Amino acid sequence: MVADDFSRSDREHCRADPEDVSEGLLTSYRDAAVRLFERRTGRVLVVDVSSGASANALKVEGDVLVALLMLIDHWVSHKGVATDVQLMEVPMGAKQVMDLYRSFFE
Repeated sequence: MVADDFSRSDREHCRADPEDVSEGLLTSYRDAAVRLFERRTGRVLVVDVSSGASANALKVEGDVLVALLMLIDHWVSHKGVATDVQLMEVPMGAKQVMDLYRSFFE
């Protein structure tokens, strides 16, 4: 699965202590980040783009990986939609990267 490919990066990026955030929760966030990215862009995230890959396949690297990590970090830091202080939406940087890769054609 695509989410498993960057599993080492997310805990480091989020600075998530294993005592505070379980591997199961991080896996759920990874899977959710991939699904959100795919649904918002109409693309299919892949680890390796091969000759048999779909025309809308997008390799998880560079800014795509950063956007996924930003989503995971956001969800680790903000377990709910809102806090007492402010409403927390999807990080702007992640949304901007998703907008760059939106596919309008199949």
